[in-house]
Amino acid sequence: MTTNETSTSAFSLQALPSRRKELLILITVGWALFTVFVLTVLGGLFPLQPSSLAWSQNLSRLVVDAGSLALVGLCLVRYGCYLRSLDLPSRQSLEVSLRDADRNTGESDISSTPETSISLVNLIPRVLAKIFKASARPQPPTDSLSLDKQVKDKLGMESNKLWVRRLAIAGAVGMFMLAPLQVVIFLRGTSSIDLGAAQATQQQRLQFERLETALRDAPADRLLQGWVQLKRQDSASAPAIAPPPSAQLDDLIAEAARVRDNNLNNLGRQVNASRFALGRDCLRVLLGAMVYSWAFGAFLRRA
Repeated sequence: MTTNETSTSAFSLQALPSRRKELLILITVGWALFTVFVLTVLGGLFPLQPSSLAWSQNLSRLVVDAGSLALVGLCLVRYGCYLRSLDLPSRQSLEVSLRDADRNTGESDISSTPETSISLVNLIPRVLAKIFKASARPQPPTDSLSLDKQVKDKLGMESNKLWVRRLAIAGAVGMFMLAPLQVVIFLRGTSSIDLGAAQATQQQRLQFERLETALRDAPADRLLQGWVQLKRQDSASAPAIAPPPSAQLDDLIAEAARVRDNNLNNLGRQVNASRFALGRDCLRVLLGAMVYSWAFGAFLRRA
């Protein structure tokens, strides 16, 4: 190593980057964002209900909605480590500097051993020469980093880079696995919606059949009472004279059938709306998971 290279290496080891504090804050903010993502997912994970469709939907939605925190956090950590590594010397330079420091320490210890043959006349000039030499030697800047501090920072940056790569791999794999899970959630959700609709339809039909049977078995005075209450709701169509019981029965059964048909139509609209909402939510989560998986993979290739 030449004299110029040695002096340049020594200067780079002594110079303190003025942005060290800002970069450490940037890295800390990145880890804080990733920690918030982890805590958010853990908050939605418990209590564990793997067999519940609503639990799977909420967890998938939560992971995708909070995925930007993890991605931005890892990007901040990696960018901070990259900028910090530009201010720090390379590993080889640090090893050379450590060896030089150890050798200089050993030589200073040897030169500082007392010599019994030095007389008082020769000791005074040597002491004065050392004092003047120390005062003439240029002092390092007050904001310089020690060699040990730079070594710790270098190891810390390399550890951060390693953890960023590991977490990026976990993010890419997790988001990729979350995408096909939405197909399973959609199939299970539609099956559950169809089952609930079938049960509700059967219940409406059973209620109509029971009501029809009760009306056919009801006495004439009960039919008249029910018919009068029905016509009070629609007084415009009420005749002046009550029809025979058979006509009253037909009117009551027709009204019950109309109510049943309205309920079935409303149920059909609710089922269609539920299917649409489920498909839209699953598609949004699927696309978001695929985009995040690609983003984590692209970040990993450049990390």
